[in-house]
Amino acid sequence: MSRLLMLALACLVTVSCATKKDYLDQSEKSPADVYVQLGVGYMGMGNNEVALDNLKKAIEVDSRSSDAHAVIAVLYDKLGEGVLAERHFKKAIAIDSTNAGAQNNYGLFLCKAGKPDEAINHFKVAYEDPLNAKKWLAFSNAGQCFLKNRRVDKASELFRKALEIHPQLPIALLSMAKIKFRKGNFLSSRAYLQRFRDVSLHTAETLWLGIQVEHELGQQDAVASYVLTLRSKFPDSDEVNRLEERYPQYR
Repeated sequence: MSRLLMLALACLVTVSCATKKDYLDQSEKSPADVYVQLGVGYMGMGNNEVALDNLKKAIEVDSRSSDAHAVIAVLYDKLGEGVLAERHFKKAIAIDSTNAGAQNNYGLFLCKAGKPDEAINHFKVAYEDPLNAKKWLAFSNAGQCFLKNRRVDKASELFRKALEIHPQLPIALLSMAKIKFRKGNFLSSRAYLQRFRDVSLHTAETLWLGIQVEHELGQQDAVASYVLTLRSKFPDSDEVNRLEERYPQYR
């Protein structure tokens, strides 16, 4: 069940989210589990109506299922039902405050809602949980929240902690590359970007970052290589427009 839950829920948010069973393999079972699994599966397929029916059934058969409330909260958020989403997130945590998945997902919800200070409190519960096998996820999500709110130094600290646990985490590597570039540490930015490329494919965004980094380092051959790739793979991207505006010499 855990891999299905992680795969489907990862499709629903910017970074990733999960249920408690993704953090801790538990022996206890709930009659809601099968409906939660079905709900997550249908969410992953984009069939939100059937997913919602199954998650409601999960709560009907076990109103004390923290995972059922946490997952239906994610779905309500996806459907634009913020009030219902928050109600179920709070219920999930009230039932089981050690549910690191629910804490992490609620942190994502709060950060998106413009409540970073509240969000960080929930991420902290998740990444300080000694039984949480996926602390890197909470560290990375907390870092994204701080970065979004321009608290760059704290974001850097959290991304580094995520990378200590999961050295190949693409989102943390890319975020650190961006932070180092903004701080003028171009060699370090290049190093993080190279590590990102070792584990993930380039996007228009990462190619544009590479162009800027290599331009600052005076490496014209590397710039040319990035420019060629950007133009060939993403000819209609906003990044190509930015390239032509900022660096007309590379047209």
